[in-house]
Amino acid sequence: MGLSNPTRSAAPAIFVTGASGYIGGRLVPRLLERGYRVRCLARSPKKLESRPWAHEPTVEIVGGDVGDTEALTGQMRGCSAAYYLVHSMLAAGPAYASKDAELARSFSTAAAAAGCERIFYLGGLGETGEGLSEHLSSRRETEDLLAASSVPVTVLRAAMIIGAGSASFEILRYLVERLPVMVTPRWVQTECQPIAVRNVIEYLLDALVMEETTGRTLDIGGPDVLSYRDMMAIMAEALGLRHRLVVPVPVLTPRLSSLWIHLVTPLSHHIARPLAEGLRNRVVCRDDTAQRLMPQRLIGVREAIDEALGKIKEGDVETSWTDAGAVPGDPDWAGGTTFEHLEETEVKATAPEVFRALCRIGGLNGWYAADFLWKLRGFIDQLLGGPGLQRGRRHAEVIRHGDALDFWRVTGLERDRWLKLRAEMVVPGEALLEFRIDPDPQYPGRCRLHQIARFKPKGLMGILYWYSILPFHGIIFRNMIRGIQRAAEQIDLERWANDDRSIGSNSPTIGRNLFRMEDSVDEKTTQTFEQSLRRCDGNPEFLDIFYEKFLASSPKVAERFANTDFHRQKRLLRASFYMILLASEDPENGPEQYLSHMAARHSAKDLDVGAELYDLWLDSLLASVKECDPDYDEEVEHAWEKMMGVGIDFLLSRYHHS
Repeated sequence: MGLSNPTRSAAPAIFVTGASGYIGGRLVPRLLERGYRVRCLARSPKKLESRPWAHEPTVEIVGGDVGDTEALTGQMRGCSAAYYLVHSMLAAGPAYASKDAELARSFSTAAAAAGCERIFYLGGLGETGEGLSEHLSSRRETEDLLAASSVPVTVLRAAMIIGAGSASFEILRYLVERLPVMVTPRWVQTECQPIAVRNVIEYLLDALVMEETTGRTLDIGGPDVLSYRDMMAIMAEALGLRHRLVVPVPVLTPRLSSLWIHLVTPLSHHIARPLAEGLRNRVVCRDDTAQRLMPQRLIGVREAIDEALGKIKEGDVETSWTDAGAVPGDPDWAGGTTFEHLEETEVKATAPEVFRALCRIGGLNGWYAADFLWKLRGFIDQLLGGPGLQRGRRHAEVIRHGDALDFWRVTGLERDRWLKLRAEMVVPGEALLEFRIDPDPQYPGRCRLHQIARFKPKGLMGILYWYSILPFHGIIFRNMIRGIQRAAEQIDLERWANDDRSIGSNSPTIGRNLFRMEDSVDEKTTQTFEQSLRRCDGNPEFLDIFYEKFLASSPKVAERFANTDFHRQKRLLRASFYMILLASEDPENGPEQYLSHMAARHSAKDLDVGAELYDLWLDSLLASVKECDPDYDEEVEHAWEKMMGVGIDFLLSRYHHS
């Protein structure tokens, strides 16, 4: 029977396995949009908590294992239909076929016992009969085992799925991007009928309400039938690359092909091998029954590739193949030898800004320090069969539980508080990298950042491994935490510079006007000022000392600041120092908007800050620098006078500016 589109009050519950995976993660929000209640089964429920739809009132997330038939039966009760979107290739490695059979048998039995009315399964497209790859044979066996109970199964068979983040798409993209000349197996000539991920989701949704699909096996594909070689040519054109030379040879076995794919692309050889084996089979729809029963606009290969590349460029990858698989909990650190390396530093930024900097690690952003060492370690890891750095990350700045960050996996996070990563590289032990952010109770707007690397070795090799990399810890971890510190403080400055400082589109180009004169500020003066500023900035009382001196310099000053929010004022002043420094270092792209706003605020039409107040301000500042900078001398004093003088001259030049 079909399930009509429901009202929310009477919505039937739909059971979804694999909701943290590539297809399931896209299917669930579309089910919600159509008014269904959804119950998601996940081995690691925390992986789903950060999904935008996870806290919808019509979503229920339950933790469990498809292999636990008894528990699964209870979890499926009350659900009218179930999507089986589980594949154990990632989790079980070479033993995936037997594991798939075990899970399918358990799911079918539980669905029947729970009173479920329909099962939906996304299988693999390909010719039936003998000669199927182990991968496709496993898919066929899964279909048979799911249908072994009394619950009717609707099977949708698809070939290569094109979409940002899909495993097959990533293989194609990386091969074309990185190899202008490819020596390939003969399977590049095999015909394939790829389908856009948007069309796959639409078929999965439509089958739910289409009674005619009950108990049937339907082939789904896009409008184009072409060889993998043709798709490589289309991908090269979409990427704006020259034509790739493809040389098919008969001697490349699936094993050699999978190892080559592992080295060139982010996919492990465990995943690549069954995919490579499957490529030798022709995967083309036998008929158009699916399209006749569930008509929709099918997206062509070029359009699907363009759309996927656009999503990647925009950083808008909804789900990725790296999302799949269980996320283990923290290792049991009790008992045995555990090595630990701790780094910590004070950061002049708020906890949200520090966490934002943390969330940028990995992928194209790098690791804030010694990126060449990270790349070397990633290359070695790939040679050993690990993921290396090529997996990258799903989004450039946003992370969620279960995300892959190169060869690390996010195993836990609390926004603005802490982040835990677990290594998935090939290593003789268990490795964890943890970050903790502790706000400074005495000085609002400052934090203490802790970075803890833990390693529990396995046997003598693990101990030797730890001591072999120990000399590099100072280069990697110490510089990494400093890089995070600088990034967080830069975010802090940018926030204050952009906070309520819009002055219109006709503002003058301040950076150029301030610092373009050849004799204005030389490089040595800028460096001396920066070094002194950082020494003063390291003293948490620097700005307090300055304002104490400045307020005491004149009754007029004290009157002006009678009702001032000094916490905000100190942050603005600190930002001003760094903005002037930035403008001196990059005149062409200086912080024009911020300095323009400062000039407008201090003009006669606003705060009315005249020359006599600037004299008092500069005298108080120099006295404060002398007190807080242990290396204060005439050169330092000259640098502060020169840098602040240029800024003051500009503000005064705009004093009567409309």
